[in-house]
Amino acid sequence: MAQLSGVYVGIQGAISQSDADYSKVLDNTHPDNATTVAGMRFETSNTGDGNLGNIGLVVGYRKALDSGFYGVQLEANTGSGRVSGFVSGDGVSQLRAQYGEAWPETFDVASSTEFGVTLQWGRELLDTNWTAITGYYFLIGAKRANVELDTRYELGCFTLTECVGPQFETGEFSYEASGQVYAFGGGVEHAFSEKFVAQLELRLETSIEDDWEDVYENGTVRVIPSLEMQNFRFTLSLSRFL
Repeated sequence: MAQLSGVYVGIQGAISQSDADYSKVLDNTHPDNATTVAGMRFETSNTGDGNLGNIGLVVGYRKALDSGFYGVQLEANTGSGRVSGFVSGDGVSQLRAQYGEAWPETFDVASSTEFGVTLQWGRELLDTNWTAITGYYFLIGAKRANVELDTRYELGCFTLTECVGPQFETGEFSYEASGQVYAFGGGVEHAFSEKFVAQLELRLETSIEDDWEDVYENGTVRVIPSLEMQNFRFTLSLSRFL
């Protein structure tokens, strides 16, 4: 069988074991802060875990060499699944739910869209009697990833005076976080012919890191959430050379 070479297109699916580190800072140090905790900062954080799935398209180019091959692959994916966790909150009140404190929250992170590039280099095995594996390779990659972060609080106070009993509210916030993700790993492949190849990969993906700021004009409270994620990702693709 001749070595695979040239331009190819394909489909790709992935399952990731993901960890999400979510933290939230409530900053009341603005000179005009009018809450009961003026001048104080509170921070709460925790790590959640779960499984995320992705499916998408790949387009690439592969060059066969005497001692192996190298390839460049563009990837576009959309995701599903959730990573969930809970932060216990931080503050001076018993419930840590007064205005200006970091309220206890559950959080969910859902995968959204990814666009990236992956470089591969490896070898094709000429001994067809070895196993069904016809090649192996190593990879590095980079992508831009967007995720949706939803948080929900059971008790929250939005007045400048302390809340009691029925004055507390239940609600949620939604954010979109994005960041650069870097991956490295390796894979094995099986060529069905000179046109079709299936690849199975394991990737370790470094953190997506993002932080942003909201300002509550009532009392000038700065809210600074941040998110970091890491993935162990199994990827399966099926491609056809043109």
